[in-house]
Amino acid sequence: MIQTHGRETDILRVPTSMEIRVQIGMALIYGSKGIGYYKYHTKYPTIPERSAGCFVNVNSDPDDNIDAHDNTSIYYEAQTNNSKMHSIASELLNLTWQKAYYINSTGSKINIHGSGYDYISSVSNGDYIQVGNFTKNTDNYFMLLNRKCNINDTQTISVELNDSFFFNNTAIINVATGEYIYSNTNAFQVTLEPGDWDLFKIINCP
Repeated sequence: MIQTHGRETDILRVPTSMEIRVQIGMALIYGSKGIGYYKYHTKYPTIPERSAGCFVNVNSDPDDNIDAHDNTSIYYEAQTNNSKMHSIASELLNLTWQKAYYINSTGSKINIHGSGYDYISSVSNGDYIQVGNFTKNTDNYFMLLNRKCNINDTQTISVELNDSFFFNNTAIINVATGEYIYSNTNAFQVTLEPGDWDLFKIINCP
């Protein structure tokens, strides 16, 4: 369940769109097959710092018919993320989770969970990059997430595959876009906007 609510007047604020993307990406990287949200927040009429956020504006009545103008920006952010998840659903639902960890600015792998083989040798030029490894039969996949959530936190990272997964005819496919990333070495670059994530498939071309 993704947190889309918060309070209006204190530090427990409503998450930003980038923070919502991070929550979704983290759930997927650890093997979630679906994402849930609350449509309405709880109203506290007598408490000034009442909750806010979710998909419908504070003054909307759940008993009324909700029109488009009642939707919050969070509703549209969820809609965007849902469309992206839909584009990878046919692959994602059939993947088996293997391993997850994050990589810091020095390239160290932190908080490793799982015991599957690691397709990625290193990630450089980035910080707080979350990695998830998956398999489907004999196919290998990985997901990358930029955990940094400020507006200027777009990162272009260099990813190096382990030699056992790299051949001269290896390609990487961005599953959501269908884009092929070719390289004559075992390294390639990926640009991730703040909070954004992508799923990739390793292909050994004939």
